[in-house]
Amino acid sequence: MTWTTLPVWGVIAGVLGLAGALFLLQRLRVRHRRMEVITTLFWREAIEDSRARVLVRRFRHPWAYALIVTLASLIWLAFSGPKAAQEDPSRWYLLLDRSANMTQAGKLERAKEQIQEQLKSLPIDARFVYALGSDTRLVLSPGEQNPLFVERTRDLQAELAPSALEAFLRDHFKNASEDTPTKILVFGDSGISEEVQKLKPEFVELHQKPLELAGASLTSNHGIVACGMNEAISGAFDRVDVLITLKGPQSETLPLSVKLGEADQSLANATRTQNGDESEILIQNLPTTGEWLQVSIEDPDGLPFDNQVNLRLPLREKIKVSAVGIQNETLLKVLEADPAIELVTSDPQVILRVGAPSEATQVPTLSLVPKDSEAHAFTALQPEASSTAPSQNISNLVQELALDRVDGAQLAESTGSVVSFGIKSSSVKELRVWQDLTESSAFQSSQAFPLFFSQGIRWLRGLPPLLSYSKAGEILPLESEYPLKSDGIQLSGIGSSFTPPRAGRYTNSQSEEIEVLLTNRKLSELNAPQEGTQDSKTEMTPTHNTPYYSYLIIGALLLLALEWWFVRRGRMP
Repeated sequence: MTWTTLPVWGVIAGVLGLAGALFLLQRLRVRHRRMEVITTLFWREAIEDSRARVLVRRFRHPWAYALIVTLASLIWLAFSGPKAAQEDPSRWYLLLDRSANMTQAGKLERAKEQIQEQLKSLPIDARFVYALGSDTRLVLSPGEQNPLFVERTRDLQAELAPSALEAFLRDHFKNASEDTPTKILVFGDSGISEEVQKLKPEFVELHQKPLELAGASLTSNHGIVACGMNEAISGAFDRVDVLITLKGPQSETLPLSVKLGEADQSLANATRTQNGDESEILIQNLPTTGEWLQVSIEDPDGLPFDNQVNLRLPLREKIKVSAVGIQNETLLKVLEADPAIELVTSDPQVILRVGAPSEATQVPTLSLVPKDSEAHAFTALQPEASSTAPSQNISNLVQELALDRVDGAQLAESTGSVVSFGIKSSSVKELRVWQDLTESSAFQSSQAFPLFFSQGIRWLRGLPPLLSYSKAGEILPLESEYPLKSDGIQLSGIGSSFTPPRAGRYTNSQSEEIEVLLTNRKLSELNAPQEGTQDSKTEMTPTHNTPYYSYLIIGALLLLALEWWFVRRGRMP
């Protein structure tokens, strides 16, 4: 027996104090009212009560005293919060899975009901309840009353997000202590791989409760498990290729519907490759008009969330470049060979010229300048930049301009000067490079020569990077920072990485929409609970907590009723 409100000494002291106080009350004299009685039957009592120098009466009615002491002690013990000593020192972790596995109708509600039933038999100060979705939420802490679980999960729904169950278990297994054995109960359909199960310490018990929901378990499923795009194999700048992977029984014959914007897209020229139960479909040369590409499996199944994907194709047009005073034949051939560049004589988007602009212009410019006019061989001028820019910004820009492929030692030897890179601030983007360097055979024959001019013109134009794929729960494959927002909340990664927590439509800092997909093999494979996570030999329901305080209050009320009955019968004063 332990106590939650008072220590043991406080309980004992309280009982003794009540017994002593009631004992003194029993001995106090009662103030009498003088009455004349014409009889000698009560003279002995009258003489005894009228003695001088007597403070209290003799102790009378021991049964009444015992009854009132017992009643008061029961109330004091109930206030002290008695509970049975904890025989099992384990901590209990109840995990509610609300990933995409639980989007099937009725699954999540059934899991909530099972948790409510389990909470009734768990020690209130040794159990935790977590909800695992796109984030991990502590729904119920030790000591909090069970009805709070119902209130806090009333509006909780399953999300289009990969399961966070294995990540939670990995962290828990890593930080588990043998001094505090734990029992983990999983309520949901997310499977636990053998790799994670092997990490489980011996003093940790892991169990997965079956949902027991009619029709909840699907025996088979097909879905889109991968979708991405890349530069067109044909080399066309204004085209991209899209690769889609299907998984499931007879995936090679699954009917597909492809729409680009509002128009149906033919798959007559698409390439289809079969690999086991996976089928890869390559759709080539889709126009980069900024429209949405929708791919749907027309054969419905029990899990609709993996039967359709939406992909935003980039908006790309050829960059109009005006070459002013350029006599370098090698450079002109690079410009003509680049599929992203269109040489024009008027209304250019980027100007390539010899010498720095003589007057202010709002058109981004790539200038070939004399060596003695610039301290650095390569200089980038951009808005809100400074010559003391952080080294991280310089490193990113060097990579973006392909200058990391420049052999600086060889170029320094050929030009007789140190080859370096610098950044300055300017109202309009501009790139400056030594003209002598561009005419050097060492630079022209290197791989960096065509890459620098191609990437430099793209940087001046401000083309956004191609987002090849976007998957919930995985870092976006972009080198630069790509802040997103969803549902009005700004989401930004640390440094250059960002991981969308769930599927859906996001908006980046340039107000461009992208669709984060839920293409996940584990989800589409119906990675159901494995037998290794369930152990029928282990009793998962502990002894019920005895509500001693309730029994004590009931006992006190019964004694009070008994005392009233004695008084009414005249058997107790």
